[in-house]
Amino acid sequence: MQQNPVYSVYDLIANGSFKKWILYQDEKEGLYWHNWIAENPDKLEWVAVAKSMVLLLNSHTHAVGSEEVDAEAASIMLRLDEEKETEALYVPSIWSRAGTWVAAAVLLLMLTAMIYLLTPSVEPSDYKSLPVYNNKLVFENSGDSVLRVALPDGSRVLLEKNARLQYADDDSLKQRVALLSGDAFFDIAHNPSHPFVVYTSSIVTHVLGTSFWVKASPGITTSSAIVRTGKVAVFRKEDYLHRSTSSGILQGVVLSANQQVSYDIAHDRVYKALAADPHAASPDADTILNLDAQPAVAVFEQLEALYGIPIIVDKQTLAGCAVTAVLGNESFYEKITTICKILNASYEIIDGTIVINSKGCK
Repeated sequence: MQQNPVYSVYDLIANGSFKKWILYQDEKEGLYWHNWIAENPDKLEWVAVAKSMVLLLNSHTHAVGSEEVDAEAASIMLRLDEEKETEALYVPSIWSRAGTWVAAAVLLLMLTAMIYLLTPSVEPSDYKSLPVYNNKLVFENSGDSVLRVALPDGSRVLLEKNARLQYADDDSLKQRVALLSGDAFFDIAHNPSHPFVVYTSSIVTHVLGTSFWVKASPGITTSSAIVRTGKVAVFRKEDYLHRSTSSGILQGVVLSANQQVSYDIAHDRVYKALAADPHAASPDADTILNLDAQPAVAVFEQLEALYGIPIIVDKQTLAGCAVTAVLGNESFYEKITTICKILNASYEIIDGTIVINSKGCK
């Protein structure tokens, strides 16, 4: 593995392989850097400081661009190197080891200050960049189990491993705003006058009161939102941030219960589909269907109401069809497959909707 030479702490900070190891625990890169440390034990201090800086910078990437950080870090290191050459004429050798830590600490403090100075504070009505608020709550799941979070507005969030959530704790805002990195399940307290908005690096999910998944882990090529109950609107982040203020037109995808949208970041494409494992639209709903020669159209209407999934049928074609069956703990897909077999019909999924194909009953 060919790597750039390391002459300073900044070389580590700017090294893509090093950042991949620190941020994503990449095994291949980790093996290289463990070997590098074994061969360069005197550089262990550099590694420790560089790791802290990479983690610090990564936590603020939503506000400051990597090129801006790299340029500023390079400038700071240049000034430190110049000062080091001057001080070498006067500082006794006993301080040489401590000097490394002092320089590194100065770099860390200057980078921290630079990040906060360069991070703009944006009002909720101005979406030129992701909103950043002074009063915010930060939750991060560094453990192996799901982290349960209770927000001040009554909403509940389940943070998956390595997920990070920021919530604007300000009752004066017109919206309830959250910034998410990673995967999380949201159960939002209903408040029509204050919509709940979840930002990720690629999509924005806008809701009033519902429950849904957002999957947006760092490094993935597809972000997705999966609705459990209620309705949400999902937008490409750039569309949401730069929407026309004059016309108010905003292109997005509206999702109902058990529907999902996936955004292919690399190809800039949005796909709408059904959830892989649909649940009953109401948690207390009875999913057992006792069907005794029940008209087929009524059966599909019952299934549609139970799961909140649109089902399109040709009522005229199915007018003479009936279904007799007992459907209990089967999944949604198992239920609809069984019904279609009884009717000698088939189904397909188009844009998050079930379409029944049938030639009728003889």
